Amino acid sequence: MHMTTVKTKVAEITVEEDGILFMTFNETNIEVSLDDAKEIISVRKGLPMTNGKQLIIVDLTSNPNSSLDAKNHGKSEEFAEITTAMALLVDGYMSKFIGNFFLGFDKPNYHVKLFSDKASAKKWLLGFK
Repeated sequence: MHMTTVKTKVAEITVEEDGILFMTFNETNIEVSLDDAKEIISVRKGLPMTNGKQLIIVDLTSNPNSSLDAKNHGKSEEFAEITTAMALLVDGYMSKFIGNFFLGFDKPNYHVKLFSDKASAKKWLLGFK
């Protein structure tokens, strides 16, 4: 499998050699609207899947600001339908602590875990293959 990269208004999604999707945001502190979240899902639906779903790493180290509607869309049935597991890359211990705290209250319908490095995130995701 060769690497494919697709750009949306706010993000870039690369299908890596192992089939894992890697998503980064185009700029630091970028605003992510509901329309942006819908565009990301639409783009993802056109990318390779295993059994109709994807493994994805989302790099949050650029500190994107998602609207409440965009965040809720990330927990929607439409999002869950194409997601086996999602690894979130965060900066530092406090971000991980705060993220885990909030994930404890509002879990989406797919596996999600926070990581501070991409290698650990990939290792965890590959366990779902």
